[in-house]
Amino acid sequence: MAEPKKAERLLTVPEVAERCNVSEMTVCRWTSTGMLPTMSLGQLVIRICPKDLEKFIEEWLTPMGAVPSP
Repeated sequence: MAEPKKAERLLTVPEVAERCNVSEMTVCRWTSTGMLPTMSLGQLVIRICPKDLEKFIEEWLTPMGAVPSP
């Protein structure tokens, strides 16, 4: 029997800001406008799925050169 897949660790706003080399406020703007999807873990706690961040980078940041390709 195959082992169950481990759930991906969700990212915090500071982690996303660091990965994208932007401020936390910029990440909050992206999430509040709906550009970057989030998961709510309460009224004040949000997390970002790594796959959503990858898609966001491909669609929004890479063409502008804000985040270099790995």
